[in-house]
Amino acid sequence: FGTSTDLIVLGSPTTLYGEATWSGVPATMALIVNGPGQVGAYARQDGARPLNVSYVVTRTDLQSGDTWSISLVAFSAPDAAGTMFISY
Repeated sequence: FGTSTDLIVLGSPTTLYGEATWSGVPATMALIVNGPGQVGAYARQDGARPLNVSYVVTRTDLQSGDTWSISLVAFSAPDAAGTMFISY
């Protein structure tokens, strides 16, 4: 239904961290770390606000590619406003 995604290009191993908070509906969403060369999420946290997720990106992970994303996903029609903080 709704997604906010930030793309991150990594040049070396690091820890990706994301935090999201919002007001409005839906009350629960999913914060997801996706990377290259995979089908499922590398890390995922579902629930109410605030949500946080982290993943340690290794040198082996980077052999598949350098573009990663952190997404906040709503599974019903969203009417929300908030912020997403990302560090790496």
